Amino acid sequence: MKPLFTNEGMAAIDRYTIEEMGVPAEHLMNNAALRIFDVMCGRFPTHPPVLILAGPGNNGGDSIALATYLQRAGWTVDLRIITSADEHKYPTSVFVGMANKLGVQVNRHIPRAYPAEIWDKQWGIVVDALFGTGLSRDLSKDYARIVEALNRYRARNACGVISIDTPSGLCAATGRVFGACVKADITITIEHDKLGFHNYSSADHLGEVVIVEIGFPAELAKKADSWKIETSDVSAILPERNKKSHKGTFGKVLVVGGGRGMTGAAQMVARAALRSGAGMVKLVVPEGVLSEVSAVELEVMVDGALDTESGFFSRLAQPRILELSEWADVIALGSGIGREPQTLELVRDILAKSPLPAVLDADGILALENKKPVRPDAPLGITPHPGEFAMMTGLTSEEISNDPFGTAREFAKDAECSVAFKAGESFTVDRDGRIYYSPTGNPGMATAGSGDVLTGIIAGILAPFAAQAKAQGAVDLDKAMTTALWAGQFVHGLSGDIASKVAGMDGLIANDILDSIPAALNAIRGGAAS
Repeated sequence: MKPLFTNEGMAAIDRYTIEEMGVPAEHLMNNAALRIFDVMCGRFPTHPPVLILAGPGNNGGDSIALATYLQRAGWTVDLRIITSADEHKYPTSVFVGMANKLGVQVNRHIPRAYPAEIWDKQWGIVVDALFGTGLSRDLSKDYARIVEALNRYRARNACGVISIDTPSGLCAATGRVFGACVKADITITIEHDKLGFHNYSSADHLGEVVIVEIGFPAELAKKADSWKIETSDVSAILPERNKKSHKGTFGKVLVVGGGRGMTGAAQMVARAALRSGAGMVKLVVPEGVLSEVSAVELEVMVDGALDTESGFFSRLAQPRILELSEWADVIALGSGIGREPQTLELVRDILAKSPLPAVLDADGILALENKKPVRPDAPLGITPHPGEFAMMTGLTSEEISNDPFGTAREFAKDAECSVAFKAGESFTVDRDGRIYYSPTGNPGMATAGSGDVLTGIIAGILAPFAAQAKAQGAVDLDKAMTTALWAGQFVHGLSGDIASKVAGMDGLIANDILDSIPAALNAIRGGAAS
């Protein structure tokens, strides 16, 4: 896994490196400038003229140090220090003095009086170093005006915009845009990837992200509480298949769902669980649709439980479902289950009384009342999309999109469960607040049934862990649930990526994703995916 950091996390690493390990701040700033200089020389061998907009923080200092390297290498540099402060503090002050000695064109402006005529010149590159990862509030109107002028200049001129550490106006922790935000062509970020870069709302501002190392101790990466999943992480948790294996080795999944007119959702969960490696899968549907489901399922076993006149589960179905759950190792419920009050009451009852690890999806998620813990003694994983998450939490869509990581983290802790959030970004949060981001997937997967396939994949990956726990013990099922969620998101996204190469994004449907699961798993086991 690759660590993902927030602004607070990077600040803590910076302090520890300087205060505890004795690395001079000047040394780190110089290293940052040198690494950024190397990237620029590699990308722009013709050395086009450069405008640098330096703000009051450390990344402004990095850009001032950068100006000294550019000047010595023969680049044309115009350095504009835009800050209300009369002078910079150490270590930035060291590089301001050096820039002056080297003959860099240095101009200092207060934000409300910066010279608009700088946009009348022809710049090949504009370096944005106004604000870095320390920004935590909306830009002032004066800085917002500068950012908007930069974006207009970029739109009408053939220039490249390079942001240092993060585009000014973007929150590195959440991906939220603070009013105005620079649109970069390249973001050169320091030492580690940032969590906020993986909120879909940040994509329009980042451009290409390049990570440069400046000398922070490698062991400090372990302090991260957010991680980006890699292929090797998923391959490492897939169970070994040898000649001694049998279908019981890989676990049994009980799928509960599929009311009248919505049977396809539960069927996709069941089939995806099998495609993802579960040894056996049994699908329980309302009795009124049992015959139609049984007629089309081959590998999936099918059973029925009491239903209402409208064709959804009755609360009286509880004894039968609990009886069937004794056969299983994992229960997946909610897909196509409907929103009738007594059906949701049934879901709550099953969650409270079944000891099995449970994956909860779709309408079943609505059974969670006010984030109350319903499974104190058994793991719960939920897979909400933003709309379902909004209904569960009472938050607005804007509140969620501004900080999907923080809102999901808060919910997971309060509800004592793991959450696989599915939207433009896919990530899992465990009950302790650790985040696992999956880089796979594409916009074509925003199609009906895609989430049901994800639920089945998660259940199929979880099943061998749960089977081992039932047979041998010594398995941390809370950890196994979290693992199944993030690995499931990775496999789901990769399956969609593989399917889109054949079907395209416009025509991609959930069954395409389902049918591509074996290819995704094969690629992961062989190391062919990334």
